[in-house]
Parts: sequence; C-alpha cells; structure tokens
Amino acid sequence: MGSKGICSYGPKQAFPACFQCARNWSTSAHTWQATAAGGTSIGIKAMVVAAKTLALTGADLFANPATIAAAKAEFDKSRGPGFVYKPLIGDRAPPLDYRKNPSSSDAG
Repeated sequence: MGSKGICSYGPKQAFPACFQCARNWSTSAHTWQATAAGGTSIGIKAMVVAAKTLALTGADLFANPATIAAAKAEFDKSRGPGFVYKPLIGDRAPPLDYRKNPSSSDAG
C-alpha cells in the first residue's frame, strides 16, 4: 500500500484492502483453529494489525470527507433510484418475545 493510505484506493477498494490486511491467514474465522490462535503471540499480533488498520482507516476517512461522500454516492448508485428497505421479518411479530418474563403472572 505504500504511503498512499488505504482510503486513496477509493470506496470499493478500501474495505477489501482493510479486510485482507486484517485477515491474512489460511484458516476460516469462527473455527476452533482460529479460536486456538486467539491467545497466542501470532493471534495477538494479528489483532494489533487489525486494530491499527481499522484505526488508520477511520483517521483517513475523518481527514478526507470526499471519500465518504464518494462511498455514499457509489452505495446509492448501486441500490438504484426508488430503493425501499423491506425487512425480512415483514409485519409479523417475532417468533420469540425475549422481553417477556416467563415466570411472571401475566405470562401466557
């Protein structure tokens, strides 16, 4: 990447570059192998690289608001005009009301 910084690659390239830098191992995430490496020196080094990558990317974005504007424009263009968000759950109630206390007298 040199001295250009992550955000100089443009909105479409910024996240993959950040992701590739932070995830530079041959093991899939959320496996026992990745978990086992978490507490080792190589795992800690990877976490430091990921933290630095995310922090410096954030600093680059704060320093260059034009990149954020370009990313928003690209995102809006990719969604197309007239985009309306429709949640997958629809208008129905959730299958589990986790806020309701099952041991209370009004349960049921």
